[in-house]
Formats: sequence, C-alpha cells, structure tokens
Amino acid sequence: MARPQARRVAPPASPAPARTRLGRVPAPRQFGRAVNRPRGLRHLLDTVDLPPVLRAELLRRMAAPWRGYHGLQHLAVLWCRHRRYGRTGPMRRKRVARMIAAAILFHDVILVPGAADNEARSAAFWRRAARRLHGFTAKEIGWVAETIQATADHLNTPVPHGERGAARLWLLDLDLTPIGEEATIFDRNGRGLRAEARHLDDAAFAETQRAFLARIRAAPRLLRHARLHTAFEARARANIGRALRRPLPKR
Repeated sequence: MARPQARRVAPPASPAPARTRLGRVPAPRQFGRAVNRPRGLRHLLDTVDLPPVLRAELLRRMAAPWRGYHGLQHLAVLWCRHRRYGRTGPMRRKRVARMIAAAILFHDVILVPGAADNEARSAAFWRRAARRLHGFTAKEIGWVAETIQATADHLNTPVPHGERGAARLWLLDLDLTPIGEEATIFDRNGRGLRAEARHLDDAAFAETQRAFLARIRAAPRLLRHARLHTAFEARARANIGRALRRPLPKR
C-alpha cells in the first residue's frame, strides 16, 4: 500500500526496560504476546531463525502502537500468502523461501511517517542485523537488502533475470496483494494507513492515496505472477475503482 511522502516526523517512542546495539528490547511478557499473534508470525520468525535479542527488537519495532497498517499483521498476512501460493518455481526451495521470509520481516522495519528513505533505511537495518545470523551468504544478504529497497516502487523497479529475479518479483507482488482483499478489509487497511500518516491532514492524505492508486491502476498488470494475478487482480482493480470514485475531503 502507498506510503504518503512529506516532511519527516519521528514516531513516538515505545517504553521498554533495556537497550541493545540495535535498540530497546521489550519485557518478556510483551515479547510473548507479540510472538503469539497473529497466526503465522511464529513460523515466519522461525524460518529466518533470528537470535532472541534481535527477534525481540524486531517485534518491538513492528508492534509499535502507532503502526496502523505496516505492523505484525501485515507481515503474517504476506507470509501466509507466500506459503499458500508459492508452491511452484524457485519460491518452494528452502534457501529462497528463507530469503523471502527475511525480506518480509525487515521490509518495513523502519517506518518514519513522511520520510522518503524508509526502504533504504530498512535495508541498512537488515544488513546490520544479518551479521548476527547464521546461514545467509553475502549474496543472499545482498538480495534481501536490494529486494527491500525495491519495495519503494513495486511496479517500476528493474528486476533481474533468473531465479532470484523471479523471487524478487514474487515478493513485490506479495506486498501488493492486500490491495486485492475483500472490500471491508481493504477499507480497514486504508484506515490503518491513514492512522500512520499523522503528518498529513485528511485532504492531503486522500490526494496522496488517490495519486498512488491511479498510477498503479494504469499498469497493464498489477500482479505479475500468475497465481497471485488470478487470486487478487480483479478484486484489486475493483477496490481501486471504488476508492477513486470517492469524493475528496474538503480543505
């Protein structure tokens, strides 16, 4: 979904009892609640096999109360969707699936409302975190970082050929599938995005979202992988059309 761009505003800090090199760590009770919800999140975390301190840091960031859309539920939805539809091609291979899981986990880890460099900063955070992981090669770490940066422009980012290009395209499509949710969920996601964009007034937010949706509607194919296209494309276009027909709020 779109991230309205405007002036940088720092998100409110979440209280926590301790610090590490990557940031604060929640208390064990907070950590347990985050791991136990939503469905699919634990499997995603286990697939990347994060060490406990890094896992807690990631959960603290993604569970911040000001995240209305780009939070833990978003990560779990993408991973469950990957597991359901990604059973063919390179996505089914264990090492590729682990790279996709890492890209899902870290692609929104930095989210400063209005900032234009969230994806670049999320990719940098991933590179720092990856030094503490086992089993990722330098090329795989680079693939994840480049894929996270590619989410800044899902439809226009150049995608390389071969297995890793196909996997990147898959991740970019996954991140767009929420546009093809049922209408009530699409509208709820829109309210979550509005809550995150507290640096914009209602009219500015609506104009930004309208511009984003109009741009992606112009694409000949919003979701390029066949299975995701079949499952979500028609509903995505219906949601976009309905959103674009809404009157803009008055200034």
